[in-house]
Amino acid sequence: MKNGTYYMKLLTTTLGIVLLGLSMSAQAVSVTVEASGKGYYHDYITNITTSNVDITQTWTFDTNDVPADIYNGTYSDIAIYESFTDWINGKVSVSGGTTVVDEGTFLPDPDGGHGRLHIYDERYGADYYGISTFSYDATNNYDYFSSSAYFSDSQDDILQGLDATQAFNWIDNDANDYGYGNVRWYNKTGSSYDSNVRISYTLTSISLATPVPEPTTLTLMGLGLVGLAFARKKKSA
Repeated sequence: MKNGTYYMKLLTTTLGIVLLGLSMSAQAVSVTVEASGKGYYHDYITNITTSNVDITQTWTFDTNDVPADIYNGTYSDIAIYESFTDWINGKVSVSGGTTVVDEGTFLPDPDGGHGRLHIYDERYGADYYGISTFSYDATNNYDYFSSSAYFSDSQDDILQGLDATQAFNWIDNDANDYGYGNVRWYNKTGSSYDSNVRISYTLTSISLATPVPEPTTLTLMGLGLVGLAFARKKKSA
């Protein structure tokens, strides 16, 4: 009977630890960064430029996919999270959706890519945030998509530390603020050039909302805590 009680305690403790571990590993959530502003859209095929258009860029990445800081935490005021993989997905919308290009749809199976987050927290007296993504398909006439933006603010304390998933909301509200966005994509099918576009614009805002754990994550965490509590109760009985 003692052996049965011992194995039951071991089982419930192990179950609690496993479930809690799963809940912690499952806490990866999708982060979305959104920027907007006004700029120009140039189509190199028609050679037509449209000025003063509304641009909205978004980037998404998973918290589990954020690479290590290339400085390995050496500095307290600068971090660059960079990986030569397609870990950030970019999307751009022009004029409220007249033109929408999504990197994941445009190049669903890229041959290569690059993603980068560049963060300054009060370095040289300014906050700086830059995000960029690039992917390409070398097997199909070298189609590619690139999307990047950044802002710098020397007056407002927008960023709090170097966490890649921190929430912030930057608005161009004084003469010392500046931000810039850039998008390009190229697509060729056979001998026909479908699109070769350049977008450049001045940012008026960029934000990152606080990621919220998914319901499955909360459920697993709850089960883990229940398992541990049950194990402790059995032990004290």
